[in-house]
Amino acid sequence: MFRVASSGGEGKFQLLLNGQNISGDISVPNTGGWQKWQSISTNNIWLSEGEKVIELYFITGGFNISSMQFVALGNGLYEEIDNYTLVGKNYPNPFNATTIIPLILANNTHVNLGIYDLNGNLVKTLVDSEISSGMKEITWNGKDNNNKNVGAGIYFYRVRVDNKCSVKSMLLLK
Repeated sequence: MFRVASSGGEGKFQLLLNGQNISGDISVPNTGGWQKWQSISTNNIWLSEGEKVIELYFITGGFNISSMQFVALGNGLYEEIDNYTLVGKNYPNPFNATTIIPLILANNTHVNLGIYDLNGNLVKTLVDSEISSGMKEITWNGKDNNNKNVGAGIYFYRVRVDNKCSVKSMLLLK
């Protein structure tokens, strides 16, 4: 994921590995100003194990890059639910007191994150609001919407962004 800004036309760049283009052309849209940042992402860049040097090759200029984030999807830790949202496996799992649910958002977006019991009943709403882009860690403390401790057992967390969602399970031990 790249954070970019531009006040003019589209700029383009590539990611190179050993001088070879591994990304194709990545277009930077007009964001409306040099400090109006927007996230863009590219998918399906495969790297083998070992130390790597990745270069940025600028085809055309006229844009800023403030940061880059790389996420290893092949390790099974994240699931892509759309081109802009990644949902991670909670950790620790199983857990005793608290667990963390990682999210990576390429853009500011409305996120609904709820905890459900085995019967599909909503136990706790952790998030139901607009969240800014970036890597986020949402903590669940094992309490329900009434701030009461829930019992040990299997629970599910559902992340909904737009009309797409991801559901994963977790085990609370007491």
